[in-house]
Amino acid sequence: MVIVFFQNHTFSILLKSILKYFTPPYLDQKAKPPFELNPIEWLWKSGLSESQQREKFWGRYFHYKRTDIAAEANVFMVPYFFNGYFDTGRVNLVKKAAQEARALQKSLVIWVQGDYDFRIPIPNAVVIVQGPDIRGGRPIRLAGPVEITDYLPQFTAKQLYLPKTTKPTVGFVGQADSKRLLWYFLRNILWYISFGLRINDRKPPSLVPHVLLRKRALKVIASSNQLLDRFIIRSQFLGVGASKSQHEEYLYNIINHQYTLCIRGTGNFSFRFYDTLSLGRIPILVDTHCVLPFPNEIDWARLIVIVPQKVIHELPTYVLRYHQALSEQEFIERQRELRAVWEKYLKREAYYERLAISLQRLKRV
Repeated sequence: MVIVFFQNHTFSILLKSILKYFTPPYLDQKAKPPFELNPIEWLWKSGLSESQQREKFWGRYFHYKRTDIAAEANVFMVPYFFNGYFDTGRVNLVKKAAQEARALQKSLVIWVQGDYDFRIPIPNAVVIVQGPDIRGGRPIRLAGPVEITDYLPQFTAKQLYLPKTTKPTVGFVGQADSKRLLWYFLRNILWYISFGLRINDRKPPSLVPHVLLRKRALKVIASSNQLLDRFIIRSQFLGVGASKSQHEEYLYNIINHQYTLCIRGTGNFSFRFYDTLSLGRIPILVDTHCVLPFPNEIDWARLIVIVPQKVIHELPTYVLRYHQALSEQEFIERQRELRAVWEKYLKREAYYERLAISLQRLKRV
């Protein structure tokens, strides 16, 4: 193990977690929009000084190394998001790289940008996308980075961890209704048809709009006399457009309640899920065939409440079973543990460190 001291930061770097990757030159040509560099390549071409790279982006700086020798690399890597190759009709270049990687018994790492995944017929690919669907089969799909601001330090010590109560308190602030439901239905039906006929290789969202799934889950919780619900329902998605007071309302709803309902949005993932973990609260995840981050290292089934979508009507039972299984001390410790998981695995640069380790452990193809 190597210990690195750098401007008040101490990084323990496992030598085995330094990922060597190779990029075929024909993939790394100077490209114009819609091409955007993947998060690893962005660092080296960002124009930041070396000290800035090391200080602010240590997960990438210390744990990835590009090599010009294909045989010595752990993996091949596509330098730009796959979206650019797809949108400009250059997927054949990605397939060519995959063939070269396969000849050396290596995987090809492909990054996907945004909410939507793609049909990528490359068996030896590892696709990193924010909201993968576990039903995707080959190639392997990993949950991508979800970068959020750490708001926990702004709260007082008394707010950090909530005591256990007889009735679990469940919060939610967000969109659970829309005036465009008919439009969503029609768009999604046409999208599914075109995807099924292989006219469009961009994977469609859920056929049933996510706002309806949220609405149903909230109704189930509200109708239960065994849970205390604290909901603020919005009719539109605010995101970065939220006012300061609306954003504070969202954060305080999470920090002031033991559990927060987390259901996918347009993509098959939830920013609310990551915010809840970072604030040391317990997510209730409605599982829409989600691929959670680092499932071989994090025991998600033990740590959080996971409710399969098909039994959403039993959501209160799942929450109560989880809640009642914990003693008062264990309940406090669970909140601390969830915050620690976010810090160790999901905080921005920690994610890239852990990803390097995961990609190192991939079996040869």
